[in-house]
Amino acid sequence: MATTCSSFFAKSSSTIPFLPASVAALWVLLYHAWVLAKPRPVIVDIWDWQVDLTPFFPAVRAVSPFFVLSGFLLGLPFAQWQAGRRDRPQLRPYLWRRVMRVFPAYYAQLALLILITWLPHGQIPPQDGATLWRHLLMLFNPPPLGTTPINAVWWTLPIEFSFYLALPFLALLLRPRRWWWLLILTLATTCLWRAVSVTLLADSLVPARVLMSYQLPGSLDSFGLGMLGAALYVHRIHLGLHRLTTRQLGALGLGALGLMVGLLYWGHYHYLDYWTHSLLFYTWTPLFAVAAVALQFAVDGYRLPYLLTAALGLTLLAAALSYALIERPCMRLRHQPPR
Repeated sequence: MATTCSSFFAKSSSTIPFLPASVAALWVLLYHAWVLAKPRPVIVDIWDWQVDLTPFFPAVRAVSPFFVLSGFLLGLPFAQWQAGRRDRPQLRPYLWRRVMRVFPAYYAQLALLILITWLPHGQIPPQDGATLWRHLLMLFNPPPLGTTPINAVWWTLPIEFSFYLALPFLALLLRPRRWWWLLILTLATTCLWRAVSVTLLADSLVPARVLMSYQLPGSLDSFGLGMLGAALYVHRIHLGLHRLTTRQLGALGLGALGLMVGLLYWGHYHYLDYWTHSLLFYTWTPLFAVAAVALQFAVDGYRLPYLLTAALGLTLLAAALSYALIERPCMRLRHQPPR
């Protein structure tokens, strides 16, 4: 059993490791489906034990893997530059790609939601010009600068884009001798911002504390640790990380998964402590980011996680098309008498 688990995380090629974004997206989808279905405990009976799976559903902090991925993948070219393996990334093309990656799809969704609301009601969701301009600029920050988005899930977009703007400056700390400064900067900034946020909003509702606490300074730990993961990956040969054996990779992967599961249960059973001055509030996301980076290294080059992710998505798509285009029409025909 141990050998089988270890081989799951074996290194078989030199492809760039990353925790598939599709898995994180599925996690967010699972959370929202659980919420819409009226949240309740999810407990499974296995022989004489009851296993509480509820911590895997209310995972609103599933945005953390996306932030870690952004720091890792976008930080790679800058880490390679600091290692002397490529020219410095050009800022203008970099920023243009980031704008085109986010805003066109966002504007398309915004226009669609406005149209859907305007057709039956004859009114546009942003009730005034100032609110509309804030939506166009994606200012979903705490007031008075920002506004509440008409689609609640958009609140992470300005956080992500803020990191795009900060990355070229943070990349100056991706040289090996400056890694400690990047680590200290990201963790200290995160803790300071969160402390100020929950202090100022101590009497506010939880959504307000979430929005304030997760702005870029409060999420810099996830982005920064992702960037450090990219730097470690670029220097993996120099650091000897490429010599990790299958058993060592297996232990690393299992340890990362165990830490993730432990964090989910810790956050679930002590959720009342979150968004307060608590150990959970200040350590949950950096610990989860460390686990995510460790898991990325553990599955370095092993294709099974990616193949499973792709196969799951393609299977669901094929099943949906088959049901809608073939099975359902045929089931309707069976109720019609032959002519």
